[in-house]
Amino acid sequence: MGSEATCRVRFGAQVSEGKALLETTELLFRGDFRLRIPFSDIETLTAEGGALSVSFGQGTAVFELGRKAAVWETKIRNPRGLLDKLGVKAGMRVSVLGVSDGSFLGQLERRDDLDCYIGPRPDSDLVFYAADTLDDLAPLDTLRASIKPNGAIWVVSPKGKGAVVKDTDVMTAAREAGLVDTKVASFSDTHTALKLVIPHMACPLDAKGKDAFAGIGKLLALARYPNVTIMVSSAPCFSGEAYPFRDLHGPLRQIYDCYGPRRMLWGADLSRLTSTYKECLDHFRYELDFLSAEDREWILGRSLAEALNWPENA
Repeated sequence: MGSEATCRVRFGAQVSEGKALLETTELLFRGDFRLRIPFSDIETLTAEGGALSVSFGQGTAVFELGRKAAVWETKIRNPRGLLDKLGVKAGMRVSVLGVSDGSFLGQLERRDDLDCYIGPRPDSDLVFYAADTLDDLAPLDTLRASIKPNGAIWVVSPKGKGAVVKDTDVMTAAREAGLVDTKVASFSDTHTALKLVIPHMACPLDAKGKDAFAGIGKLLALARYPNVTIMVSSAPCFSGEAYPFRDLHGPLRQIYDCYGPRRMLWGADLSRLTSTYKECLDHFRYELDFLSAEDREWILGRSLAEALNWPENA
């Protein structure tokens, strides 16, 4: 899924409020009328005065987007490649299981700065796994052991009304395997991809206090890699104490000292939270005295926005 905005669109004699969606290869509008404009069909493109004007074979559509108009123009003129969208970066170990898309495999093959394998490999940064049936989701628990604490599994499955595997099926299987979904992406014309990561500071989901952070040394060692960010999410679930969860302050301070606030991502995970949402939030807002006001701003939102490439004006 790309960017979206509620806006007014003018197309010929038609004018409508609705939702505009900027996808990977096309611009969509859903209102009193609908538009689908593939980037390849765009003849002229301008952004002026908060309006994005798009001319294509059927006419000219004007999207009143405000400050987003210039941002969308840039994104249409410079679309991100598939590997960029999937977070594939230089130096990564990438494992591919069952994904047969020729374009994707060709892009990986042309990258001599990657460590790529067909089949699972230990300490993978990314695993791309094909799931065409519900039974294909069973190995997620095993695949979890193949990725680094900050790694991810992309589950690639057919999309459309006839698809056997739905996003909700992948999400359910992911939670049972101790994973959470963080992003969905259009993988190709026929397939979608859902990104799954190890949540909550790589803590065992059923552990508390010292037992929860028994492996923190491995987590801290990854701080030497600048592209690693840590989800300090659902923290109260790993405390053996009531609010303000003082047994978490030591481990969180260690994570803060190694990673800094710009690489820490706060979250609550309401589906399993053992405290109230307010306590989970106030824990970072008021109880961690080693955090400055700017630190809290980063941890509670800005870090996540940057990690997911969500600039404020996008």
